[in-house]
Amino acid sequence: ARLSRVARKEGGARRECVFKIFAAMSVALGKAAAAGLLPQMVAPVHRALETDQAEPEEARKAMAQELLEMLQGLVGHRTFYASYNKCRDRQRERRIKRKAERDLIKVADPKLNAELKIRKQHKKRALAKRKAEEVQRSRGGLKKARRAGQVGSANDISLES
Repeated sequence: ARLSRVARKEGGARRECVFKIFAAMSVALGKAAAAGLLPQMVAPVHRALETDQAEPEEARKAMAQELLEMLQGLVGHRTFYASYNKCRDRQRERRIKRKAERDLIKVADPKLNAELKIRKQHKKRALAKRKAEEVQRSRGGLKKARRAGQVGSANDISLES
């Protein structure tokens, strides 16, 4: 169960290692023991396959797909898909429950909803600033804008010759 929690969180190298451990463990333990551990192994693999990540995740998705195929071959089609569908349904129900809670907050407590929206906008703005700074640094360094009245600004330079 601990490895399952480690693999659930974002972190490609960790997830990849856990998938390798799951594969080796299921082959070493055999059909009966692997069938008992199937729900814990299927949950992070399902999450890895369902994410909409970009290019770097493609290799891990391929590894997750190979692990699913290997588990299916090991424990059998019917047992595997019963566990896989249960996992998928449980995740879908959780998603729906979280959405219902958010919708309930919108109706029940408008002040809290407004506060949450403001926090979300602040986070968005901070993220945009951080991304802009990263782009500036990657293009040759971050340069601070000069303001009027500061040393070296256009207003500071006198035209007395």
